[in-house]
Amino acid sequence: MSRLGSFWPRVATAGLTLAATLLLCFALAQFTPGDAFTALELDPTVPAAALAHWRALYLPQENWGLRFAHWVGDAAHGQLGYSIEYHRSVASLLRQRIPASFELIILGLGLAWGAGLLLALIPAWLGESGRRRFERRLGWVLHALAAVLTALPLGVLAIGALLLAPLAWLPTDAQPSPWLPASVLALAFLPTVYFQAAQALAQVRSRPFLLQGRAAGFGPARLLLRHALPNTSDVLVPVASLTLTQALVELVILEPLLGWPGIGQLSIQAAQSKDLPVLSALVLLSGLLAISANILSDAVQTRLHPQLRARAA
Repeated sequence: MSRLGSFWPRVATAGLTLAATLLLCFALAQFTPGDAFTALELDPTVPAAALAHWRALYLPQENWGLRFAHWVGDAAHGQLGYSIEYHRSVASLLRQRIPASFELIILGLGLAWGAGLLLALIPAWLGESGRRRFERRLGWVLHALAAVLTALPLGVLAIGALLLAPLAWLPTDAQPSPWLPASVLALAFLPTVYFQAAQALAQVRSRPFLLQGRAAGFGPARLLLRHALPNTSDVLVPVASLTLTQALVELVILEPLLGWPGIGQLSIQAAQSKDLPVLSALVLLSGLLAISANILSDAVQTRLHPQLRARAA
């Protein structure tokens, strides 16, 4: 049995979970009071006949299970429905919002991983250079700072960033800058990356091939960058997949607080207006991205570690 063949049970499980989540989304929308036109009932300028017409047009009175089945059939053909709140197709709305969120995730996670790996490598470099006392002291300080960051909720980090950030980084309607939300996202994931990288490096440094490298006279930089760090991929690659998936969740908090026009802000607005087509499409998009990240993580691990293919054969 090939390693790729072992992916299919995981893909099937993830697909069933995604389908159950979408089904629950439709069920909750059915049994939650109100709909996308409820707020208009308070507007005396909107005739009751117009509301009835709009509901019949956009919210057909059918069983929620049938609505779910119809939506799945349309989604399979690329038709994600029509947003009542934004008066446009959901697909075009997502095409507008997805690039902004992807820019934020790529920049934020790039900063987190770059800084986290660097902070994990510096104490290890001191240790390989024979400065074990400085390695322990710096490691203690970095662990304490990372623990403090871990204890701070994302909302607190975002509010603190608004108070302390340079004026040029503050969000504006004309041209929002990605650096402020990306920096907050990076701070949120920096402790995870640092802790995992530091622990993985500590384990790798005790392996025989590193001892042989020291005996052969390899310098600290060569030992760490060419031998130790590449052998932490079995730990860090799955962590990278998890941080990508978690970042999609964090956008729901981060984007509305910092005024970033992505899918996180869109999900809050859609929930407030009970825009079911938009919510369903966002659940589908998030689920597909999470499944893709997990499959890519397995594929990268298999590529970097051929023994996994032999073990699965």
